[in-house]
Amino acid sequence: MKQLSHVTIFTNPKTVFGLLSILAVSVILTLSVSPSFAEPAAPAVYALTASTTGQGSISPAGALTVREGERMSFVFNGDAGHSIADIIVDGTSLGPIHAFSFENINASHTIEAVFETDPISVTAASDGDRAVFSEKTANRDL
Repeated sequence: MKQLSHVTIFTNPKTVFGLLSILAVSVILTLSVSPSFAEPAAPAVYALTASTTGQGSISPAGALTVREGERMSFVFNGDAGHSIADIIVDGTSLGPIHAFSFENINASHTIEAVFETDPISVTAASDGDRAVFSEKTANRDL
């Protein structure tokens, strides 16, 4: 326990009825001071769940934890022949975006990247006896 042994209080000179009456006052006090220092509360920790549907990736992925007030950013990429169809955050569709950040996190969240197969473009031509087909997209299983 810390103790404060004395306090000295000085005042400005006062004039009472035209006379200089008080120049300084010294007061000695004995006080008991018992400071209480509480440990600061640890920031809350929240869960972020990042998942995918279809062929592509979200980074970072999986079950993540973040502290209250932090920021977490995600990037989405479709595999070859696939593109982003939708990004869904806490059940709300955001459309086909390529990145998303949670700012000043104060709750748990979910984020899902949904990927779709890119359309195939086929050109057909005929020389009279046979048809010639030409695929104009990335190679992939059909």
